[in-house]
Amino acid sequence: MSQPILLVALKCPQCGTPVPAQLDEVAWACATCKTGLLLDEEKGLVRHPIHFQEGLPEHLPGRPFWVAQGKVTLDRQSRNLFDKDSESARFWGERRPFFVPAWACDVDELVDAAIALLQTPPTLKDGPPAPFQPVVMPPGDMLPVADYIVVGVEALRKDQLKKLDFTLDLGEPELWILP
Repeated sequence: MSQPILLVALKCPQCGTPVPAQLDEVAWACATCKTGLLLDEEKGLVRHPIHFQEGLPEHLPGRPFWVAQGKVTLDRQSRNLFDKDSESARFWGERRPFFVPAWACDVDELVDAAIALLQTPPTLKDGPPAPFQPVVMPPGDMLPVADYIVVGVEALRKDQLKKLDFTLDLGEPELWILP
């Protein structure tokens, strides 16, 4: 016999305000005290910092991104006439911030946004809390998406890629709300 599903109201652990959670949402800012909240599969609702980029427009909700520093180590081979392997090694030669969209978007939008921000990352500077689009991607999904982004960056090089092996050392994700 199956167990009935138990629904538990989510309340801010800081101030007790009910959290108006919608289907698939995993993170919020408390409407009363502005505490960042994350629905953890094991611990339930926990405090989790949310960073708001300085200068968010007032008339549009911000876009949530999981952001983490990553170091990529590659083994790449191509039928290259233009030395793209060295270009790739230079690009990945230092830790880079990975930005993974955390709102509901299609794969093309996710990849385009993530690659654009990986190639030209914004300077992150905390600003005041602001409204933002619902966060539907849990932080634990960031690593496989970041792996996919590495493959996407390398696939964009015009060099007849033959082989790509890599490791990605990704730091702890932080939730940032960007324009």
